[in-house]
Amino acid sequence: MIGIISLLLIIYTLLFITRIAAIILEYTGLSQESARFQARSAVTGCGFTTSESEEIMNNAIRRKVVGNLMLIGNVGLVASLSSMLMSFIHVNMDNLPYEVAIRGILLGGGLLILWGLSKSRSFERLVIRIFEIAVRTPMELSTYHYGSLCHLSDGFQVSEFLVEHGMHLAGKSVSECSSLFGNVKLLGIQRSPSEYVGYPDGAVLIEESDLLILYGAKNDLNLMEKKVKISA
Repeated sequence: MIGIISLLLIIYTLLFITRIAAIILEYTGLSQESARFQARSAVTGCGFTTSESEEIMNNAIRRKVVGNLMLIGNVGLVASLSSMLMSFIHVNMDNLPYEVAIRGILLGGGLLILWGLSKSRSFERLVIRIFEIAVRTPMELSTYHYGSLCHLSDGFQVSEFLVEHGMHLAGKSVSECSSLFGNVKLLGIQRSPSEYVGYPDGAVLIEESDLLILYGAKNDLNLMEKKVKISA
């Protein structure tokens, strides 16, 4: 039974660490979807040769985060397998079906709770709150210039937004989308690794698969994302 509890604790810890790493990657400029995907890829040991992977390798902060995740993921895998074996080795053979059923129910219930936590907005807000408290400690993340790369100051930050298929932004000019942007400033549009439109004027068309580089208050950025998704 102790083995099952240890296994669940290891999995919960990995979930927490992965979510923290995704937040750090997001604060370095990656989109939320990209940050989460790269964090999960690193902790599970799955590698993908994409342009996003190149962005990780070209940034010292992201490399360090992903490298630590790979190490933690490997240690977590070994510990998880050990806990799993321990939980089923010490089984009373005289009451084998009952013992296996109890362990299976406990493991299944724990994984169900884990799935719920991974989808919970409350859990995400808690993790973000813990991270925001941590970066204010004497640890001084400004050693890596997080102040300029991530939050900037007074709650403002630079963020990325991917224009997906079917979104109202696609095929519209920058001026036509001004109501959706609100107080958010469009700094540039990354169309491909070799094509970047810096500080586009109102006549520039926003195309599907464009990566918008945005600047604004965090609340304004969240509001703009919601408005764009609602209008899609």
